[in-house]
Amino acid sequence: MNSVLLSGPIDRERANIVLNDLKMTMKEGVREITLEIDSDGGETSATLDMISKINAWQEYWGVNLVVLIKNAKSSAALLALSVGSSKKIEKFAEITLHRGELHLQASDFDRETGVITNPEVMKIFDAYTAELGKVLSKYGLSQNKRIMAVLYATDWLVLTDESCLHLGIVSEIV
Repeated sequence: MNSVLLSGPIDRERANIVLNDLKMTMKEGVREITLEIDSDGGETSATLDMISKINAWQEYWGVNLVVLIKNAKSSAALLALSVGSSKKIEKFAEITLHRGELHLQASDFDRETGVITNPEVMKIFDAYTAELGKVLSKYGLSQNKRIMAVLYATDWLVLTDESCLHLGIVSEIV
């Protein structure tokens, strides 16, 4: 079986390495690839780029992409739940979704009004929020009042291996 590992913080460099590995493996005609994720997340724009490219390539090359979750927090959790044909999770692993956050530079907002003036910042945040909404809907999480209350009260949602299996997010615990 062919595997590609995403380990550590997601930044543009690491995203490009993983994307290149996936693309080369898909181009070789491999029909099943495992994407192993062991990451606490990272840059939102790099993650969104990965989601877009992986989904497009998976469809184009007809690859069965299995996502193996070892640890997935924040944007890595969004990636893990946004890509792949099926998902597995390691015993005792967790998926920790985050509603997202903005990292602003002084030049990104008007200090007098507090209004964000950099449209790129809001574009990335809106794209992250939209992708999170798709994931919550895809797995029926948006219909679960308790889960949504936790997510909106704390900005975080921790899903254990057992809860992922129970909710149908993963097919098995390995």
